[in-house]
Amino acid sequence: MKKICQNCLIEKGRLPYVDQASDFREIKIENGICNLCQTFQKNFSQQRLHEELQGFLAEKNTGKYDVILALSGGKDSFTALYLAKKELDLNVLAFTYQNGFIPEKVIRQSKKICQKLNVDFVIKERSLQKSLDHYLNCQDYSLSKNFDFCSLCSQNISAYSIKLMKEHDTFRLITGDNCYESISPYVSAIRRYKPFGYKRETITINLPFALRVTKRQQEKILQKIGWKNPKISKYSSNCQIPNLIEKKFIEINGFHSEYGYLQKEIRSGFYTREEGEKFQKKTTSIFFSL
Repeated sequence: MKKICQNCLIEKGRLPYVDQASDFREIKIENGICNLCQTFQKNFSQQRLHEELQGFLAEKNTGKYDVILALSGGKDSFTALYLAKKELDLNVLAFTYQNGFIPEKVIRQSKKICQKLNVDFVIKERSLQKSLDHYLNCQDYSLSKNFDFCSLCSQNISAYSIKLMKEHDTFRLITGDNCYESISPYVSAIRRYKPFGYKRETITINLPFALRVTKRQQEKILQKIGWKNPKISKYSSNCQIPNLIEKKFIEINGFHSEYGYLQKEIRSGFYTREEGEKFQKKTTSIFFSL
């Protein structure tokens, strides 16, 4: 019988490669609670999160925009956009990385909501095939067993966000991640990084987690801004790729490409345990019946 954490539902064993923000790759369970949850509970401080956010906001840019925001067109990034604009009153430049698999109806909705929120919006178009060709030319092909397209897109989005920060003389980036960035030595919503050739350190904040947004609060925000699920696939609300590749990825690797992420969202407080358990049952059947 599999041993699972009674808090976040993660199974005992070794994580394939997720939760890279922490050093915990081996999941151990004691008294029903995994080592990740134990560490999160030990190191979490609401006051520290508040201070992190205030420090993020206190940093001043010399450019036109206060922040750059990566807008996928999905519900998480739109939640972050609303929070940045309406709750924090930031001047936001939002961008979407169009990899060729984001349907036009997603782009149209993004443009419409950005216009409604009075947010400047740009689109970076790049064929994912070019990125894939570059990857295969630069990597040992044997390394591609654990490769997934979403990771490749994430790398390209990161690179383009840095380009925009340089162009607009800002160094703050907002993501729609509902989870912590790290849990040791303390729970943090922030990542600091100095890109090659950039004059100063960039600061990325997972804004929904920093403000402790829950699934129910997200639903209210999306209703307020008029976001509608484009119903692209059972898995993604903005991109067609996951529904195209997950079955093969699972066959090769034996696990889903985002294995552990749902559990991380439960641990972070976005989902309640009951909500996460319901979603996990739903998605397990989806992932294995594509």
